[in-house]
Amino acid sequence: MKIAVVINRYNENIDWIQRLDKDISVYVYTKTDYSIDRKNTQVIKLDNYGREALAYIKHITNYYDTLTYYDYLICLQAIPDSYDLNEMIERINRLYNGYEQFNFEYLSNLRIDCDLYGNPQHANIPIKMFIEKLIERNDYESTNKLRELL
Repeated sequence: MKIAVVINRYNENIDWIQRLDKDISVYVYTKTDYSIDRKNTQVIKLDNYGREALAYIKHITNYYDTLTYYDYLICLQAIPDSYDLNEMIERINRLYNGYEQFNFEYLSNLRIDCDLYGNPQHANIPIKMFIEKLIERNDYESTNKLRELL
């Protein structure tokens, strides 16, 4: 199973990513200086504005052409407070090793509650519609304009 984990962080301690299987790709979008010595990890510096959705949308637009390489793209806050961190790490590792399966189809009905800059503007754009619009903008000019906005 090929998995990428996208993490949005400000200055939180995210040493927990060392507990993920070493072959899981991790992209850390950070608003402060940060470095980590971990295989398959990229650290991307962002300006300090917007919310976590900015990192996720930026990742989707910057890596759009390679997203299908992964079976799962998991987007997380640096310290996910809505669930048990140990359980989350275990479930991601189990998913990677083929011991667990998830059905994420329901995500297409969720809504992005921010504008394209990650600001909480409650744009209320369905994720499915947003992705369809990206696909419609298959020409390089539109894709580059969208990337400039982000």
